[in-house]
Amino acid sequence: MRIAIDMQGVQVLGPENEKSLEIINIIKKVIKLSQDDTVILVLNGMLSDSISFIRDEFYGFLSQDKIKVWDSLIKADGKEKEVRNELACNIRELFILNLNVDVLLITSFFEGFDDNAVIRINKSALNIPTAVLLANELNYNIYSSQEYKKWLQTNKENLLSADVIFKSENFMYHDSFSTEEIDTINIIELLLTSHLESAIIICDNLRSLFYENNKLKAEGPVKKLRLAYISPLPPDRCGISDYSAELLPELARYYSIDVIYEQAEEITDPWVLSNCTILNSNEFRNNYKNYDRVLYHFGNSPFHVHMIPLLMEIPGVIVLHDFFIPDLILNLSLTINNNPYGLVSEILYSHGWSAVIEYYRNSDNNDFMRNYPCNLRVLQKALGVIYHSDVSKRLVSFYYGSDTSNDWFSIPLLRTTANNDYINKSISRDKLDIRDNEFVVCSFGFLGLHKLNHRLLNAWLASPMANDSSCRLVFVGESLDQDYNLVLEKIINRNDRVSITGWTDQTAYKLWLSSADVCVQLRDLSRGETSAAVLDCLNYGVATIVNANGSMADLPDNAVWKLPEKFYDEELIEALTVLYRDKKARDELGRSGSELLHTQHTPVKCAEKYMHAIESSYKTETANLCDLIKKIIQKPQLLTNQLVPDVATVLARNFPPKPRHKQLLVDVSALVIVDLRTGIQRVVRALLKQFISNPPDGYVVDAIYASAGKPGYRYARKFTCELLGIPDDFVNDEVVDVWSDDLFLGLDFNSGIVFEQQNSLKEWYDRGVKIYFMVYDILPVLQPNVFPENENALFHRWLNIITEFTGVVCISETVSKELRCWIKKNKVEKIKSLDINWFHLGADLNNSCPSQGMPKRSSFILTQLGLRKSFLTVSTIEPRKGHSQTLAAFELLWNKGVDINLVIVGKQGWMVEPFIEKLHSHPELNKRLFWLEGISDEFLENIYKKCDCLISASQGEGFGLPLIEAAQHNLPIIARDIPVFREVADDNALYFSGLDPDDLAIVIQDWLVLYDMNKIPNSNKIKWQTWEQSAQQLLDVLITENEQLVNS
Repeated sequence: MRIAIDMQGVQVLGPENEKSLEIINIIKKVIKLSQDDTVILVLNGMLSDSISFIRDEFYGFLSQDKIKVWDSLIKADGKEKEVRNELACNIRELFILNLNVDVLLITSFFEGFDDNAVIRINKSALNIPTAVLLANELNYNIYSSQEYKKWLQTNKENLLSADVIFKSENFMYHDSFSTEEIDTINIIELLLTSHLESAIIICDNLRSLFYENNKLKAEGPVKKLRLAYISPLPPDRCGISDYSAELLPELARYYSIDVIYEQAEEITDPWVLSNCTILNSNEFRNNYKNYDRVLYHFGNSPFHVHMIPLLMEIPGVIVLHDFFIPDLILNLSLTINNNPYGLVSEILYSHGWSAVIEYYRNSDNNDFMRNYPCNLRVLQKALGVIYHSDVSKRLVSFYYGSDTSNDWFSIPLLRTTANNDYINKSISRDKLDIRDNEFVVCSFGFLGLHKLNHRLLNAWLASPMANDSSCRLVFVGESLDQDYNLVLEKIINRNDRVSITGWTDQTAYKLWLSSADVCVQLRDLSRGETSAAVLDCLNYGVATIVNANGSMADLPDNAVWKLPEKFYDEELIEALTVLYRDKKARDELGRSGSELLHTQHTPVKCAEKYMHAIESSYKTETANLCDLIKKIIQKPQLLTNQLVPDVATVLARNFPPKPRHKQLLVDVSALVIVDLRTGIQRVVRALLKQFISNPPDGYVVDAIYASAGKPGYRYARKFTCELLGIPDDFVNDEVVDVWSDDLFLGLDFNSGIVFEQQNSLKEWYDRGVKIYFMVYDILPVLQPNVFPENENALFHRWLNIITEFTGVVCISETVSKELRCWIKKNKVEKIKSLDINWFHLGADLNNSCPSQGMPKRSSFILTQLGLRKSFLTVSTIEPRKGHSQTLAAFELLWNKGVDINLVIVGKQGWMVEPFIEKLHSHPELNKRLFWLEGISDEFLENIYKKCDCLISASQGEGFGLPLIEAAQHNLPIIARDIPVFREVADDNALYFSGLDPDDLAIVIQDWLVLYDMNKIPNSNKIKWQTWEQSAQQLLDVLITENEQLVNS
């Protein structure tokens, strides 16, 4: 049983109200008592102040994805008030209907007069057993206006529609209801303070309502509805046209059918001409309101190109004859839409950036298009989907998730029983000039590399039939690939008993079917379509050989001779030889195949299944939404200029497209503005590129950004194209749309953007978006003296904001411990549901989008570094990084005659002006002291190779990426003894403590001695991971929710 609980009563009462808390405690007990059921809390997004409170209250009792938030319309005064309230009620009812619940519990009823609550029982729109909990006593003296009295009376009358009312012990009816009215209501009194007892009573009654309502409902339309049938039809040269000609007469038993046809040639089918009105696309557009149902037949050929624009405007049920439709999309783009980027745009929409990368890097786009169906937009617009083979179900699960096809409908590809004229083999052979004693093997359909006609030809030539003058091999069809055709013809020309017929009409096609002794239908590529040729062979009772590719894998083993998908020539030769020599085996296989066709694939049975599928599809979420939109459009006088965008926005937020990929939205706002090539931005580039190239299952990854002074985020698609090195003509930076279960990751650090977007992020969070932030360190609050003025206060504010959402991910265990301590010290309220976790960064420079370029003086510098032992420090020059202590230590050593180099790589930061002046005027500059500011990653790579030791003297870090990079170059390390460096390097570095120059100088001298003795710690033993591994570790934290809870 699925139970929805409308929480608006609790939301209005608020967290401080005693009765609100009593109701919450009762609902918690209801959840515990309903372990075998599904409980869903439904919240009104307009009552946003209470959403976080409710989420926190039910943390640990109910998973967050079972708390659903719907967006309502802002209430208004004047003539719009009633219109907005009615629309808000409609939206709420559709939202709850789409949750597919069995019973509904409303936590209060007399709310909404002077707040944004929207409560109504409307059994015509939401025919779900409904219970109401009345706990908040009515106060008749608050309002005396006639408007309030009218509203109250309407609500009381509406309350009578409830199936059961749970009344608190002190809820008084006064004189509001007559005795007769009270007698019609099932009223049960609860003692709110007795939480368990009240919960038991509620659960028992909800279950009773469920069982009473759980009755089978009649299916199928009561009357003959009008159906628009959109499909190729004869004389179109495609299998779907003949299919439709066979289906239409039987489907007309259930519907009054008009056909929508868009080809230059006129329809030739006699039944259609006699029984259907024929309209073109424009005529259908102008009259679509006259139709109750719409049915589209989709294939991957130009015959269907007009259907996609129609479907976008006029949703309907689709029949998915081909699962892959990239050729159709390309044809549409180049013909109707005149858009050369149409295909790549659809690739991005359906499959994300990883597919776009493959598209641009794949020299053979034909091979690429065999891997991506490009059909998501079509599936989203469909009210229902009909497919012919389970291969389509497997494909949609692979590309769009296992739940996508739950409400799809499987209907076998129909076949009309073969006419007796053509079953008579002798007559058919006479017409084709084939002798009765000849043994004929046929293969039907277009010839091509993926139909494996060459494999059949080689196997036949290697079989005993090749030496038997009474045996023939016939390919019934034509080849559209001239090169492939030439290869076949060279072989065929050496044997006069092998032939290719070329294209045949239906008459000749059926003659060959009834003349064949054995049929062979092979392929090594399936796009989700069902092989009509195989079914035709079975229909005519011909023994048929197939390989287990695509839909053919689902055929029963007793109906065909089924080879493995990747078969050997010997296996095909054996099958041909056995059937050639054993007539009994041939006949038995043919009978089994024919029986399968005539019991499961007849037009009569398929048409009945079509009717059930179409009618069920018109009760789905998408169909319900279309109905609501129709109702709104039909009352244009109600829609003001202000109301139209409000309604459109609310509908888009409440009803996400289905199927859809969840979104992993990566905030790169700082990087989009300018790439400062900081350490954080190097991390952002590397992780984002890995996310895009290897997105987590079920997600598409998009970089997003916010602009200063503008609310909300936009997709950073132009930036992404630049990052990936591909053209950006096909994308625009559109406003971000989000829905429940999407995931936001604040990967870049930009506190100003977070401050400005706090309300936008709160709104997303309330609606069920998981909001995570990366925390690189919290040094501004731990060491405020080494940061600019006000940085401490700004960082405090930033931490307070980001810890109000789903969770944070730190770049080391050390930082996560520091953050926990800060939270316990600074956060007054207990944070129940904040996830804090950590992972480690990657360190393969080549996969962090490294910058390129060598400066003019690079050769000189690299030569100087090779003249003596060179010590390297890599970081922005800031007070905490220890540059002053390091330079002073080297000055001590130089004065003692120690001939070594110091190389400082990093640009100027804050609060270091005196040190920078000292660097510029230092007597050892460009002799034994080198400051390399703003160098490329390529140059840094060469510096690492030339140096002998890394010094990391920082007093505080989030991770210590230079230590890892040094280890990659087998560069020994001297590091300050702080927890994060111990976490990263363990015992594989030489550590020092203290802030005096001597403290470091002594350790450097010790290092030089140990170096000569070959006893320095081996940095090569430091464990590190690639950016690919780092990204996966981070995704595991975010997606699999392997969280560590605060205050747990």
